[in-house]
Amino acid sequence: MGAKIEITEDTMTVKLSGDIDHHTAGEIRRYIDERVQIMKPGVLKMDFADVPFMDSSGIGLILGRVRLMKIWNGRVVLMNISESISRMAKMAGVFNFATVERKINEQVKGRSGK
Repeated sequence: MGAKIEITEDTMTVKLSGDIDHHTAGEIRRYIDERVQIMKPGVLKMDFADVPFMDSSGIGLILGRVRLMKIWNGRVVLMNISESISRMAKMAGVFNFATVERKINEQVKGRSGK
């Protein structure tokens, strides 16, 4: 599977890897959701450093986690997204709901950014 979870304090970081498409997104979603529902973190960070390709299934993966995190007043932070993924996410309006962390100490805040 293309996801590994790290937990620190009130933050869950999911390190994604490989292509995210209709073949892989469902399994990744289930893996993340099971752990989020147990931990109920304040912040869910999704690290895309090792994701070379993502289609619209990846956008659905992100937006679904945004909806899930809102249940506990949590937020989603996207990390290390490539230019191509960034363009797709921008067109889909993802940045209205999630914060983008480009580099350490540099953030582009969406509406839900705190």
